[in-house]
Amino acid sequence: LVVLQSYRDDTAGEASAYVEYAPRFAALIKAQGGRVVLYETTPDTQNATPLTAAPDPAPIVAKARTIAALARRIDATVVPMSMVALHCQTVRPI
Repeated sequence: LVVLQSYRDDTAGEASAYVEYAPRFAALIKAQGGRVVLYETTPDTQNATPLTAAPDPAPIVAKARTIAALARRIDATVVPMSMVALHCQTVRPI
């Protein structure tokens, strides 16, 4: 397993560096018999400043959908931490 972790390079949707480069790395990984895991971190809308309420889910869901589509394209597993954090921040925002 090889984990390709996003940071803030994945918030531009299909135009992001993560979406551009993950397939290139995935091809190299698969050529060596490896499996790819896309570890999706939380966007800055979730963690730039301390929260006093749940964050706006729209950019978080959009980002998660982009990463899920990428995973389907390159046959990778996704660890959707932005959605996990959104759940936690919605249940207990402060």
